[in-house]
Amino acid sequence: MTCGNTKNKNVQRPDSRQQDECYAVTPKDYDVGARVSLPLPQGMFYGAREASVAARGFGVHLMSPDIPAEDLPIHTHQEGSFVCILSGIYLSSAVGGGRRSGPLLIYNPPGTTHRDRFETLDGGRFLAISLPKEVLNRPSCESVAMKHPTVVDSRMALATALTLAGLCAAAQADPISVEDLCFDLLAYTGRIRRRPETRPPRWLRQARERLCEECTLDLSLADVAESVGVHAVHFSRAFRQFFRMTPGAFVRRARVLRGARLLAETSTALCDIALECGFSDQSHFSKAFSRELQTSPGAYRASTTGKPTPVHNSYKTNPRL
Repeated sequence: MTCGNTKNKNVQRPDSRQQDECYAVTPKDYDVGARVSLPLPQGMFYGAREASVAARGFGVHLMSPDIPAEDLPIHTHQEGSFVCILSGIYLSSAVGGGRRSGPLLIYNPPGTTHRDRFETLDGGRFLAISLPKEVLNRPSCESVAMKHPTVVDSRMALATALTLAGLCAAAQADPISVEDLCFDLLAYTGRIRRRPETRPPRWLRQARERLCEECTLDLSLADVAESVGVHAVHFSRAFRQFFRMTPGAFVRRARVLRGARLLAETSTALCDIALECGFSDQSHFSKAFSRELQTSPGAYRASTTGKPTPVHNSYKTNPRL
């Protein structure tokens, strides 16, 4: 048995039950001498990890089941989490659960005690997303309305989780992308609906300006939101509403446009421009550049040498930014 690649051999296991029966925890499970709930450490899930990424307290783990259904013990998740079933038949006691097949997204609030499991080990695959306590514990948190384990009925939330799974599998996720998508996931499961505004509020414009000016730094979206006095989930939702992109996408575009300006106006090597603009390496910069501007950095430099810079690293001169 493994729990995120950690062996657990001395675990009291529950009695075997038929695999097509969903198990919901009842008070008798806590009686002395009856089944005992095993508390799991933060960020730990039963299964074999294929890949993991982390950012600002969020943990994203691509996993597959490795414990037969009848052997999985009752356990308690001390932290809140999302579990996205990518493939396989999953038995869940969550509201709206039952015997379900993927893709499926489930939210488990902090303190969830259950025995959710895959019916068989063949073909099962899932994404586990652990949520930092400070995000869910803030009094102003608008993120998750569900107070009990629940199947999330939101296509956008499921699509966001699947995007995270793709990034995790491809090992191409930078911290700001992970944080951005995690806050998107929380926003899509939010409960607060404010009266629509017609213009971006002042705090949002200030946040956008900071993102643009500090795009090359290792920014935390939560820190930017806190600096303008709002919760990160509300910040992410409002940014998308008014600017038609996520904060993470805005930062990536700002970095690319800053790199384009350096390509056109200097002879700095591509690898140095990549690092100066906040990318992890030249390959990361080249992929982002080609995706945004539909040309390679080398071709762009050749076409702009000795000419006025056609793009600027400023949202004030580029409406799409």
